[in-house]
Amino acid sequence: MKRYLLLAGATLCAAALPAPANAQTVIAPDNAAPVTTGTTATRTGTTTTIDGGRRVGNNLFHSFTSFSLGTGDTAQWVRSGGDGGTIANIINRITGGSISTIDGRIATQGFDRANFFFINPAGIIFGANASVAVPNAAYFSTANALRFDDGAVFGVTTPNGSAFSMASPTAFGFLGTQGDIVVRGTSATFVGSDTKLGLSAANITIDGATVEPGALDLIALGNTARDVVLDNPLVSRFSTGALLVQNSFVSVRPSAMQNALLRANGGRITLTSAILASDSNERSAAGLSLRASDLVLDSAAEGAFQSYLGSFAPGAGNAGAVDIDVLRLTVSETGQISSQALPGATGNAGNIAIRAGSLRVLTGGSITSSAFGESRSGNIDITADSIDIASRGLIEATTFGAGVGGDVLIRTDTLSIDDGTIAAEAELGATGSAGRIGVMASTVELTNGARISSSNAGSGMGGVVEITADTITLRNGARIEVDAIGATSGGAGAVFASGRIIRVESGSEISSVTEGSGDAGAVVIEADALLIDGGTINSAALGGTGAAGLVDVDANALDIRNGGAITSSTAGSGTAGLIQIAARAITLQTGGRIASETSGIGRAGDIVIGPRNGVAPDISITSNGQISSSQEGEGATGDAGTITIDAGRLFLGPARTPGIRTDVFGGGNAGAIAITARSVELDAGQITSSNGFLPGVSGSIKIAADTITLRNGAQIDTTSFNADQAGAIRLTTGTLSASGSGIRSENTQSVLGNAGSILIEANRIELLDGAGISTDSLTGAAGDITLLLPRTGTLLLRGVAISGFITTSSGPGTGGIITIASPFLILSDGGQITALGQSFGADVLLQSDFFIRSADRLNLLSVDGLLLVDSQVGDLSAGAEPIDLSFLDAASVLRDQCSGARGGTNRLNLRAIGPYAGAALSGRDRPATIAAANASSQWRLCRQ
Repeated sequence: MKRYLLLAGATLCAAALPAPANAQTVIAPDNAAPVTTGTTATRTGTTTTIDGGRRVGNNLFHSFTSFSLGTGDTAQWVRSGGDGGTIANIINRITGGSISTIDGRIATQGFDRANFFFINPAGIIFGANASVAVPNAAYFSTANALRFDDGAVFGVTTPNGSAFSMASPTAFGFLGTQGDIVVRGTSATFVGSDTKLGLSAANITIDGATVEPGALDLIALGNTARDVVLDNPLVSRFSTGALLVQNSFVSVRPSAMQNALLRANGGRITLTSAILASDSNERSAAGLSLRASDLVLDSAAEGAFQSYLGSFAPGAGNAGAVDIDVLRLTVSETGQISSQALPGATGNAGNIAIRAGSLRVLTGGSITSSAFGESRSGNIDITADSIDIASRGLIEATTFGAGVGGDVLIRTDTLSIDDGTIAAEAELGATGSAGRIGVMASTVELTNGARISSSNAGSGMGGVVEITADTITLRNGARIEVDAIGATSGGAGAVFASGRIIRVESGSEISSVTEGSGDAGAVVIEADALLIDGGTINSAALGGTGAAGLVDVDANALDIRNGGAITSSTAGSGTAGLIQIAARAITLQTGGRIASETSGIGRAGDIVIGPRNGVAPDISITSNGQISSSQEGEGATGDAGTITIDAGRLFLGPARTPGIRTDVFGGGNAGAIAITARSVELDAGQITSSNGFLPGVSGSIKIAADTITLRNGAQIDTTSFNADQAGAIRLTTGTLSASGSGIRSENTQSVLGNAGSILIEANRIELLDGAGISTDSLTGAAGDITLLLPRTGTLLLRGVAISGFITTSSGPGTGGIITIASPFLILSDGGQITALGQSFGADVLLQSDFFIRSADRLNLLSVDGLLLVDSQVGDLSAGAEPIDLSFLDAASVLRDQCSGARGGTNRLNLRAIGPYAGAALSGRDRPATIAAANASSQWRLCRQ
């Protein structure tokens, strides 16, 4: 955010307001006994010379019944005795009860190092022509008394009780009846940089004025009875007085005698179209320190300035720190609290520390630290009970050059950002790195495009964003982000968000993004409950050579819905990042996604989902929810990543798209899918891996679970659309039950593309109601199907209308081999086992204790190659007892035994071609093969 204010170096003047009417010089010494000071006032022309006084030690006391100075007039203190060089403090009191109006010049002569005290409890007004020329500090106060280090009191409202002390003055004493101080329309000559100016009163108003001392104290006490300590006037906090600075430029600048410290204390401090600043030169400034019940910065449309409270480094010296301790702080209407190292400066910006009960940054208001060139920007450290940032409000630390950007640290109970920003940035052209953002809160809520951002548009590094809260909520396009912007960016930082409940809703985002050669950072989320409702958690490489970063989510309950997503993506040559999720429960619904994507030549990232604290997650994917690693968009050629899932229960519900998938379309390889779970249930859900028409393989699918259930058109599928082989499928389970669903590997390429193999190890396999296991190839080899069951296992093919099937089908390529090994029972109740291929290489090997076929339903065992059966054969009507049949012509035996009630016959069949093949090969005899087996088995050759 390029928001900074250039103020230092030049003198800025507001239009001078006229002094009060009838301003005239009235200077009357108070010589009443017994407290007379021997003060004299001699007027010559426009100059009144003040001499005499009472010297005690190094203190010189003067007393007046009234004191006002007219326009153009001068009041000059002298020491005719010639000992002025040894005076440390010139102390003046006005006892008569009338306001002092000063529209002329106050000066001293012959006092080399004296502090100047002017005390009038009735009030003091400085007019447009007022000026103060004293060698050290000038204190103007409406106090009732001045206290000394030895305990003595120099009274003003009760002069008869005064003591003339030789000790150093230590404090102004206020009784609650004090008047006000007004500075109106003064110019840059009001007070010089070698002078420290102190103003203390019930209320202080600086209106249309320019005030530029070397140091400044502004203390407004209201009707409070309290002492104001000279060395530390802020020790007493939160008085009731009002300090108003409007249409004014108030700035302190260090000199050989002063350190440019600006201190202010009041019940309410208001800056309206005004500047209150500490400005360094070749010397470093001491900075600003404010205490108030209320601090308000705003700007009027007709105001002379944008309201500004802060410090500057225009040259070699460092800007001062800004320290604010208030109950309530409001920065609005483009008001700004800031510390800046300006262009050309070699000094650094200062730190900003704010402690508040409530902080509001509204309507373009800002709290910023920035630096150019080699300078460093300062840190911003805020502690508040509540923080509200709204309507383009901004808290930001920025570097524009080689210096590093400052950190932004927030500690609060409640942080609410509505269309506002907290940022730590390295701007375009900067070589320094952006700073860190740290937020610790009970509640963090971002809405309507609000941002917490560390952005790097230069060649340095982006900063880290770390947020810890009980509840974190992002709504309506809000973002927590770290970005590397531009081709030469050094990289983005990382995001860490931790909370009991985290919600990312309605287009909001937590992300780390790179556009150039630098890498994106990690996005790490930890929560008991993480809800992504139409929002995104993302690490992305949008182009160039930079890689996307890790996305690491650790949550007890993860709920992604309404198009919400956890993603890592690349659009360039860099890789997408790993997505790593540890959870106990994961729900993806209504289009919710976990996805790693490539739209360029870089590889999509892997996805790993596993247990949290040793407890594997129950995963539910419904209503077009999806876990995917894929190519997206035209021109993408990068590989897809792998998907690895370790779950308790995995459920995929009705969906029009695959629930778990890896796929590529423009070349490149699809990644493998590996799932370990207690149970896997697909209700019309799909687990798929596929490739496109350009070279590249589809990935394998491996699933290990106690139970695997597929129903209502569910699919486990690998597909190749090119000459590369489709991925293999391996299932390891106790029970595989499929109803109206499929496990399939296929290759649709017209030039010798092979399907993948299918290996299933299970105790029980049920293929029901049209469910099937198949490998198909249009022109290449179909993959093998191998079903491995224990000697106690069962393979069941049955259904009410359509039974289950196991099939391989190939064209001119070698057909697949179907192997069913060692189950106790193969039960075919209208089922089909077919191995079809044009090259007569499709074989079926059946080995079980019993092969039982339905006696009244049409069963099909069709082979384009070798059929080996090592099994007792029977029908359902005969039960499970072995049938002692001696036959070689199995076809005729089955034909005799199993005439179908529906008019068909069960067949053992050799076919010339598979369903994808072209015309049958002519002029070839079909092979007649006799298979040998061990003596205990009955092997049968069946040929049509």
